[in-house]
Amino acid sequence: MVEKVLNPTTTGGATTRSGEIVLRTRNLSKQYGQRRAVDNLNLEVHRGEICGFLGPNGAGKTTTIRMALGLITPTSGSVEILGQDVATNKSRILPRVGALIETPALYLYMTGRDNLRAVSSVLGGVSKERIETVLGMVGLQARQKDRVRTYSLGMKQRLGVAIALLQDPDVLILDEPANGLDPAGIVEMRDLLHRLAAEGKTVFVSSHLLTEVQQLCTRVAIVNLGKLVTESTVEDLVKGQGEFMVTLDRSQEALALLRTQAWGKTARLGTHNNTLLTSAPEGRGRTLNLFLVNAGFVPDAITPAVQDLEEVFLRLTNTGPGGVQ
Repeated sequence: MVEKVLNPTTTGGATTRSGEIVLRTRNLSKQYGQRRAVDNLNLEVHRGEICGFLGPNGAGKTTTIRMALGLITPTSGSVEILGQDVATNKSRILPRVGALIETPALYLYMTGRDNLRAVSSVLGGVSKERIETVLGMVGLQARQKDRVRTYSLGMKQRLGVAIALLQDPDVLILDEPANGLDPAGIVEMRDLLHRLAAEGKTVFVSSHLLTEVQQLCTRVAIVNLGKLVTESTVEDLVKGQGEFMVTLDRSQEALALLRTQAWGKTARLGTHNNTLLTSAPEGRGRTLNLFLVNAGFVPDAITPAVQDLEEVFLRLTNTGPGGVQ
């Protein structure tokens, strides 16, 4: 039986997940000699979620995905998909899973459509109508008769996603699906994955495009050195700590004033011109506005401050920009 989580509850303004747990790892570990690539990893992904799987280079993301797909065997622990252990029920589970791992393996001398037909013949039971449908879903209908060697990297990625969708899977496991896509292609991919999630499919996606992850995913799991660092909603990760972003003229003067107040000692300049970040008296934006106006500073805008997912990621993994991969 697939486990259920009953009665969604609300904590800190965010609603917790409910529904089927469709992907779960239990104390999942993988050892390569003296190096532990994945270390007692426990994850849960629920139906209809788009869950981002993030971590620096060498964090264990691809190793975890390969174990989830039965491509490598765990040293210890297990992976369950749709309530069944992958190691013992691979032939039953994997037809319900679509996957794109790193660069898709494609026949470059064949057309995009013929690549789908070749894969379909191996899978069995994939209709011509389904091939047409997935070509449309990934935006390759106009180029379906061109040889894949003429495709850009982004088009090859889209063809790889089309292959993953051929059997109309319940679960999609995607490793860097936006790799090589231009901005318009990234938006199209995002819209596609949102549509699939709305249909009840579950998407587990690894990506280094953190700005895109912030817009795409409902939840994220962050790993570092094989260990789970955090698993949370994107909303909870990026929400501010009760601070406000203030846009106003003479920001340096306003900052000096704010720092004279007990509640404003941690005030600081923002990253944009004429902005600053500060706590507020009584924790309320309108009280902050009144204080500034009475002091001769009239704000153009006061909004609750939010963090950028990239900033949160770098702090949690203790990495610099070069480690965001």
